[in-house]
Amino acid sequence: MGKTVAYVAAAVVFLGIGALAAGLAVWYTHPERQNNLPEEPRVAKCMLSSTTLGAGVSGVLTLTEDLPSRPVKVEGTISGLSDGSHGFHIHQWGVNGAQEGCTDAAGHYNPGNFQHSAPNATERHVGDLGNIISDSNGANVQIEDDIITLWGERSIVGRSIVVHEGEDDLGLGGFEDSTTTGHAGGRVACCTIYLVPVDQQS
Repeated sequence: MGKTVAYVAAAVVFLGIGALAAGLAVWYTHPERQNNLPEEPRVAKCMLSSTTLGAGVSGVLTLTEDLPSRPVKVEGTISGLSDGSHGFHIHQWGVNGAQEGCTDAAGHYNPGNFQHSAPNATERHVGDLGNIISDSNGANVQIEDDIITLWGERSIVGRSIVVHEGEDDLGLGGFEDSTTTGHAGGRVACCTIYLVPVDQQS
């Protein structure tokens, strides 16, 4: 009888712990929690490293989100690119410099499991930021996007920015990889997005 009581008590304890863990998981991921984020700005940086393909490409990007519900501004100058358009995307994982040609960044950040498209498309990868344009003065990056965020469970902090060799066809080029990568070619530079104090944004 005593052993039976002990087994029942142990089962109750384990069930209670399981229920608590499940409840915390729901609380953490529930959309309501995303609506209770601090009303304050966040700033991040991304310092590009070049691959062998993009030897000489460099630049520092600043990402600013004034409030959790506001668009993210991506600003900076990238030097060393060839003239023309270059695909510019947020990728799934952070990187260790540009080792292995930035392949450790994996594919575009795409939590919605959509096809690759343009930044203004109704359905797109979260990481689809289109193209930047480079000339003799480099590429002046001035992007404002209301899909990416520095807050919450879909934050891009800790993920990477990848600059590509060629132009992103925005999913419309008809190539085999148009709806996955925009047929933008190899990776010439990448960096990991990391938070910095707001007063260090300049």
